[in-house]
Amino acid sequence: MDRRTAPGLADATLLEIRVGIRPVAVDGHPVLGPVPGRTNVHVATGYGTDRLLLGAYSAALVAGSMTDEVLDPVAAPFVPS
Repeated sequence: MDRRTAPGLADATLLEIRVGIRPVAVDGHPVLGPVPGRTNVHVATGYGTDRLLLGAYSAALVAGSMTDEVLDPVAAPFVPS
């Protein structure tokens, strides 16, 4: 690691590395949009492995809700609740 980027980690100990985790929501659908009860927290997650290709499109939907403060109706069924 380049310690210039994170000098506070110079004495850190690496405990483990995990890769390839693809979280999926209980209903199998992505979770998109603002998190209820949290100010300025939005998510775009829960794709699992088979919906990973939706990442760019869903990111655009969530980014739109962050900048316009209105979630596209397409994403409405996937809002975290």
